[in-house]
Amino acid sequence: MQDRNPNNDVAETPSLVLTKTRVPAQRSGLVRRTDLIERLIDSHDRTMTLVVGPAGYGKTTLLTQWTEADPIRRFCWVTLESEDNDPVTLMRYILVALGSLVPSPADAWALLDRPEPDLKAVVGALVNHLLDVPGRLVLVLDDYHVITNPDVHETVQYLIDHLPHATQLAVGTRTRPPLSMSGIAVSGMLLEFDRNDLRFTV
Repeated sequence: MQDRNPNNDVAETPSLVLTKTRVPAQRSGLVRRTDLIERLIDSHDRTMTLVVGPAGYGKTTLLTQWTEADPIRRFCWVTLESEDNDPVTLMRYILVALGSLVPSPADAWALLDRPEPDLKAVVGALVNHLLDVPGRLVLVLDDYHVITNPDVHETVQYLIDHLPHATQLAVGTRTRPPLSMSGIAVSGMLLEFDRNDLRFTV
């Protein structure tokens, strides 16, 4: 099956707010988190990066600066809102975000278009597609703390558990998400920043 044209995907999902699938613009005068960015760039073999901290601690700023500084990876971005507490909506945003870099998978879109989509099948189609995408990719899900629907968490968990080696998930959130990360943490595949890492020194 051929990949959809990303422009067609946008045309077929008019209810999505496309600015949420773009890296936020940087304000002038922000402090560059050089030491943290270097740790992010060096995390070549990690499955997941988790940035957890209260409002105002610079989570989005750090992730945005990473996208600008990393010489190897390409980034697709989704800024989440409370209206996105639906796994189908989330997967639509992820596919559109991916489509800003490469053609997104037609079979995943076709599965989402069904009356009652099988979310594991959608994630499987996406993962299989990512296996053939050259280079290293990072999918950023920012403001994940707004997600409260267990079905969304289950879908994201399934994605984490099956990500290809060259694809990394980065999550920015005010609270630690209810996702099972013990396996990747024990194996050294989780890079985590908490409020202590994000806090400025004098």
